Amino acid sequence: MRRHRLLHLVAATLMALTVVLPATLAGAQTTTTTVAPPTTTTPTTVPVTTPASTVSPGTQPATATTVAPVGTTVPITPATADDDGGSSIPWIPIAVGVLVIAALAVIIAIVSRQRGATRQLVADWKRQAADATAEAGATARLLSQGTPPSGQIAQQLLTSLRAFEDLEQSAPDDATADTAEQARRALQTLGLAIDSDYRLRRTPDVDPRQVARSQESVQNTASETDRTLRSVYRSFTGAE
Repeated sequence: MRRHRLLHLVAATLMALTVVLPATLAGAQTTTTTVAPPTTTTPTTVPVTTPASTVSPGTQPATATTVAPVGTTVPITPATADDDGGSSIPWIPIAVGVLVIAALAVIIAIVSRQRGATRQLVADWKRQAADATAEAGATARLLSQGTPPSGQIAQQLLTSLRAFEDLEQSAPDDATADTAEQARRALQTLGLAIDSDYRLRRTPDVDPRQVARSQESVQNTASETDRTLRSVYRSFTGAE
């Protein structure tokens, strides 16, 4: 549930970044520039007077030189808001973006760390379950090979049953819990067969044929339990 909440938080942060950041950028970059009208200098006309020339007879008169009016126009660069010392860099959107990116980095780091911790917990649980399965399987194989049930074997079987009850309660997910329950039920069935055989042997004047059939039932049940535990062990270890 924590991982789902963190993932929802990441998605909500990304959506907020998508909506808020473009609007902030647009608001910061929209500036009003006041442009002053260009100032034009009125042309100044300087009259030029050509002095009169005395022309001798038979001489070509000198050509009069006409100087065009001199006018100087000085263009003035329009003043903008930046000329007053302002900056065109949108610092506020940049700061917001940096904060959002930093928050996302922190959230991703937390999610990754929790995922790593969860994977480690699952690995530890499966290793513990595999060890318990191997011990129970060894007991079941002894019984399947014809070893008579004893007090030590009964105690080992009881210990394995309690171990699988704890594993079922602490399973990281439903699949592993179901597998632990499958092993527990197989051991429980074997325990019932052993208890029935024990009661029969303690009955006075019991028929030896009944004892033989009970012994055969315990062996068959132990063989079936061993097969089930082998399958469970492969599930816990990932072995084929």
